Amino acid sequence: IQEWLTATGVLITGTSVGTRQEMRELVAMHADKPLETTVEVIGLEEVSAALVALERGQSKGRYVISFAR
Repeated sequence: IQEWLTATGVLITGTSVGTRQEMRELVAMHADKPLETTVEVIGLEEVSAALVALERGQSKGRYVISFAR
């Protein structure tokens, strides 16, 4: 995992999975048909429910925790 802090205070966290060739193939697939990503922004009080949903396989994408909510 790599993290970068921008000048505006935004923290960007990135992960990578797979080989360079797999990344090339993914980029090519995205060029043909853009990938759809589901992201749900949740508050800190919703984290427990989100973890349960993840454990049960009921998550339809990624969760982002907002501490400003």
